[in-house]
Amino acid sequence: MTDPDVSNQSATLATLFNLTKLLIYRAVIPRADPNAEPRQDGPPSPHPLLISCAETARSCARIMDAQLRRGPDFVYIPNALNVAYVCAGVLLVNIWNMKAKQKPEDPNFKPPQPNPIDEFRADLSVFMNILHHIKGRWDVANTLL
Repeated sequence: MTDPDVSNQSATLATLFNLTKLLIYRAVIPRADPNAEPRQDGPPSPHPLLISCAETARSCARIMDAQLRRGPDFVYIPNALNVAYVCAGVLLVNIWNMKAKQKPEDPNFKPPQPNPIDEFRADLSVFMNILHHIKGRWDVANTLL
């Protein structure tokens, strides 16, 4: 888009839509039972809504990354704070789930398999970069970091 105002408004609306979706879905994801016996076949697979939330958070990361590449002045800060906080939390939970299911790598196997966790970490770093850009102007960004 050539008009920066329309681009900023579109990005803000898209991330607000995704944030609303995350907040609705996150409320119905069942919590893990801390008193449950460990399973012999490994940790349970993630809930389908958690997978949907992770993909929504990743799409927010792509939108916010494009906005940040245009310059920090094109980021609507109150929206960026909320999106970064919620989406980073969802991505971290997803990374922890993936780490729990990950099997140890066989050093004799070549070439090494691509690690999907790295993709989620890259998206997580987008939100961290946004908070770093904002922290000079908004004190709450330091708290979130």
